[in-house]
Amino acid sequence: MSSIRERQAEQTSLLGRSRAERLLDGIYQRQKKYLLQQRRRAAAEAASRIVLPEEKRRRLILPETSSPSADASAGQKAKDKAARTCSAPHAASASPTSGPKSVEDAVATLQRHMWRRAKFPKAVKLFQQLWKSHFSPSTKRCLLAGFLTAASTDTCVNAPEGRTEVQTFFRETVEPLLENERRKRQDVALCLERARAARAKAREAVLQAQLESVVRPRDSSGGKRRHDGSKEVSSSGRQATVAAVAQAAAALVADLEDAELRRGEGQQARGLGGDPRDGVGSRGTELGNVTKAEAADDEVTLLDEEKELLEILQLRCKTHLLLFTDDPFQFNQQVTELRRTLDSIAASVQAVAEEVEEEPEEVEAEGQNATQGADSGNLPRDRDPSPLPDSQDREAAAERHSIQDDSHVCSSPTSVAKAPEDSQFDLRAGEGERGSDEECEATASALTGSEKEDSASINSAVPTAAPLESPGDGADPGGEDIDEDVFEDSPEVKWPLPLKKFELLNLMRCFFIDCLATVFTYRSFSWARASIEQLFQHVYLHRSIFSESDQGQISLWQAQLKVAHKSAMNITALGIGEAAHPVQDGRDERISTVHGSIVWSAKQMGC
Repeated sequence: MSSIRERQAEQTSLLGRSRAERLLDGIYQRQKKYLLQQRRRAAAEAASRIVLPEEKRRRLILPETSSPSADASAGQKAKDKAARTCSAPHAASASPTSGPKSVEDAVATLQRHMWRRAKFPKAVKLFQQLWKSHFSPSTKRCLLAGFLTAASTDTCVNAPEGRTEVQTFFRETVEPLLENERRKRQDVALCLERARAARAKAREAVLQAQLESVVRPRDSSGGKRRHDGSKEVSSSGRQATVAAVAQAAAALVADLEDAELRRGEGQQARGLGGDPRDGVGSRGTELGNVTKAEAADDEVTLLDEEKELLEILQLRCKTHLLLFTDDPFQFNQQVTELRRTLDSIAASVQAVAEEVEEEPEEVEAEGQNATQGADSGNLPRDRDPSPLPDSQDREAAAERHSIQDDSHVCSSPTSVAKAPEDSQFDLRAGEGERGSDEECEATASALTGSEKEDSASINSAVPTAAPLESPGDGADPGGEDIDEDVFEDSPEVKWPLPLKKFELLNLMRCFFIDCLATVFTYRSFSWARASIEQLFQHVYLHRSIFSESDQGQISLWQAQLKVAHKSAMNITALGIGEAAHPVQDGRDERISTVHGSIVWSAKQMGC
C-alpha cells in the first residue's frame, strides 16, 4: 500500500503544486509587485526634483531613514564630511565635476535633453519647477534662454505630449507674468492720461482767461452802439469761441509737450546705448532695469525687449498649439489672432524702415555741424576772433568727421574746409567776372594766399594722424583692456537671446510661417475652408514683408488653395453585399406642393 501511495504522490507532484503553495506564491508575487511599485514611485519623485546645494547638504546632515541608530551614525558622518569640505575648499575646486550643480548648469542640462523627443516632456516638467522656484533678476536670462530652446524644438509642435507640456508651462508660468506686465502698462497709461488731462485743463483755463482779457475791452467799446440783445448774443458767441480756442490750444500744447518728451527719451536712450538695433542700446536699458529690480527684490522687472520676446513666444506656445483642434470656434479665433500678428509684423517692418531712413539724415546733420565747426577757422582776419572754437572743439569735430570717413583726416587735413573754400571761390570768381581782369588776378592771388594760411592753421589745429596700433601690439584701440575670461563669462555671451529689433522680427516671421504651415493642413475641412482662404489671401497681399524664400512658399500655398480639387469620398469599410453607392428608392421621399385647390401629388396619381 505504501508503494501505491508513494506512486500517487509522485504523480501529484508532477501534475502541479498544492493549493497552499499556490496561495503562498500569490502572496509573494503581490509583495514583490508592491515593492517594485514603491521603488519606482520613489525613483520618479527623486528624478522629478532638482536637488540644489543647500538642500543636498541638508539631506546629508539629516538623512531620511527610519532607524534612530542609523540616523545618528549617518548624521555624524555627514557632519564630518561637511567639516572636511569647509576646512579644505581647494579640494572642491580641484574636482568641479563632483560638486553640486547651480541653476545655470541645470538649465544647460535641460536644454541638452529638450532636443530629444523621448526626454522632452520630462525636461519641460523639470524646467517648469525650476522656473517657479528660482525665477529672479539674476537667473531670468538663463531661464528665458531655456524657454526659447523648448519653444524652438520640433517636438513642441509635432508631438502631442510635447504640446501638452508646453501649453501647461506657458499657462501656469509665463502667461501670469505677461498679464502682470500688461496690467502695469495699463496703470501707467491711465496715470499719464489723467496727468495729461489735468495739465490740459489747467492750460485751457489760463488761455481762456488771457483771451477774455484781450476780447473784453473791444467788446465794451463797440457794444454801446448796438442793441442790448445783439450785444448779449455777440458776447455769448465770443465766450464760446474763446473757450473753444483755449481748449484747442491747450490740447495742442499738451500734444507738443508729449511729443517733445518722447523725443527726449528716445534721444537719451540712443545716447546711452547707440543704435537701438544693436545689442548695446538694450544693455544700457538693462542696467537701469536691473537697478530697479535690485531695489524691489520681490518683483522681477522685465526689459521691453524681453516682454516682446515673451509675446512672440506666445505666438509659438499658445496660438500655434491651439490650432490643433476640431473645434471651429477655437480654430477661427486663432486664425483671427494670426491676422493681428501679420498686421503687427507689417507695422514693425515699417518702423524699422523709417529708422533706417532717419539714420542718414542724422549722419548728414552731424557732418554739417562738423563742417561748420571747421569752417569757423576760415573766417577773415578782420573779424572778431572770439567766435573761433578752441583747439579741443576742433579736435572733437575732427574726430567726429574721421569716424564718418577716415580718409578725410588721413589723406589731407585741409579737406575738412574744402567745401566752404570752393563756395568762397565761386562767389569771388563771380565778382571778378563782373569786374576787370586785374581784380580777377588779385582775387586769385589773395585766394592762393588765404588757402595757404588756412591750410597752415588747420594743420596746426588738427593733430596729425598717428599710426594705428593693432590689438596684437598690446594697445587697445578703444583705450580699454578687454579681458577675454570676463567677456566669455558674461551673461550676454553665455546665454544669448534675440533681443535686437531685427532678431525679434525674424523670430516672429519664422513662427508665423510655421503657423501658416499648420493652418494649411486644415484646408480639406469644410468648416475651416473659408477662414483659411481669407487668411492666405491677406498674407499673399502682404507677402513683401517676408523674405524671398517665404514669399515663394506663400505664393505656392495660395496657388494650391485656388486650384479646384475634386471632393474625394471618405473610404469606409463596406459589409457583405453592401454597395459603395446604394440605390435610393424614389418612394422614400414624397414631395407635395399646393397648386390651386388640389394637391399636386394627388393630381399626378389621377385623384
